Amino acid sequence: MNLKTDERKVRAKRMDSSFFLRIDNNCSYERSVIFMESMYSQVFDSKCPLWDKDQKFNLILLKSKQLYFNELLRARGYVFLRDIYEDLGFPVTLKTLFVGWVYDSENPIGDNFIDFGITTKGEEPNIELDFNVDGIITNWFKKES
Repeated sequence: MNLKTDERKVRAKRMDSSFFLRIDNNCSYERSVIFMESMYSQVFDSKCPLWDKDQKFNLILLKSKQLYFNELLRARGYVFLRDIYEDLGFPVTLKTLFVGWVYDSENPIGDNFIDFGITTKGEEPNIELDFNVDGIITNWFKKES
């Protein structure tokens, strides 16, 4: 993969899900973070009913919703991504019906918390979200007899 930064070409080698090793023409390198969207990322913008033109309001709202859903996760033991998408006004998709988070303090299968991955761009009111889902959680539920 070729990238152009600071008017010179660099090669980038993927190190893991969020880091790249950049090597310039002089064989020097640096490790840097590059935002990579997951299949669960969304943009909180004017299409969402709770969105406001004020970025600070949107940040407060999203952080409050994140806290709420973390409390729900601890109380109920699970949260589907669908629950959050519906609450924020994103379209529900098939994948959101199966993925989410499970809370288990004794045997964690994931992070045991919900992170919206809130990213802002300057003063722009639109906010990028990249949810840290644990993955498919429907297998966590016990089958009915």
